Amino acid sequence: MKNQRLSFALVGLFIIVYAALALIAKQSVQAVGGQDHACEDAQVTGLAPIDGNVNYTAPSGDIINQLCIKSGSKTNEGNHIIITSNGVFFGYTVSGLGTNSITITAGSDTQAISHADIYFGLMPSPTPSASPETSPSPSPEVSPNPSPETSPNPEPSSSPAASASPNPQAGKTSALGKNGPTCENMEFEVTYDAKENGDSRKDVEVTFTYRGETKKAKTDENGRARVFFNYQGEGDLKAEATDGYPSQSIYVQNLSCSASGQGGTVLGASTNTSGQVLGASTMADTGTSASLWAITLATGGLNILLAGIRKLIY
Repeated sequence: MKNQRLSFALVGLFIIVYAALALIAKQSVQAVGGQDHACEDAQVTGLAPIDGNVNYTAPSGDIINQLCIKSGSKTNEGNHIIITSNGVFFGYTVSGLGTNSITITAGSDTQAISHADIYFGLMPSPTPSASPETSPSPSPEVSPNPSPETSPNPEPSSSPAASASPNPQAGKTSALGKNGPTCENMEFEVTYDAKENGDSRKDVEVTFTYRGETKKAKTDENGRARVFFNYQGEGDLKAEATDGYPSQSIYVQNLSCSASGQGGTVLGASTNTSGQVLGASTMADTGTSASLWAITLATGGLNILLAGIRKLIY
């Protein structure tokens, strides 16, 4: 009985040792060490990790079938680890082998990845499926032709009525117009036309706004409201109406008028005639004449005064 138990124990120990050796052999096939300068024949070399991990996508049509991890010598007896299948090897998790995109993740207690090298090949072409064999179709039996039944003539269907196209003037419409300004006339006219279903509408109140100035007017029997503004520079001119008529706006452009374009002299501007400002020569001439007249008058008065003094003395 004692020998039988010992035999069972030895068999169990043998099974455990065999399973352990099988696992070690599998990992040694899927992840083996290499010496320095190994994996230099890889198609892609020197992939540096980002945040400790390596991610790579092969060109279209290629699959990644092997990779090589470069780490420190404490991970393996060499500096490179050659991996041919997905899984965890020496603390590095590999996924995506057999596809065109792989990810290598280093464990928290694993030495950091220096770089990775990638081997890839062509993606296998799909095996064409065999075409199904065509079974011969049975010959149809010939049946006697039945006598054709006379079908009643169908009643002609009435043509659908043509749908009316939309009227662009349907509903309430409006238009904003402007006449002027010009350099000759700075006052300009602004008009607003109100229509409903193409017909002019009277007594629609319209508010016009230009550079902070507001004016109101109502449309006449022709559907038009008009106001006049004095030109104050460029800016938006808006018109807002009551009773649901659309608001409109136009832009008053800058009006550039030269002095010659207005047909007159601009006050305060110098004119290149004889180099004199208007009024300066007149003032100078007037001042000279007045001074001579005052001197003459004073001299005459002094002579009269001296004559009077002489008469008193003598």
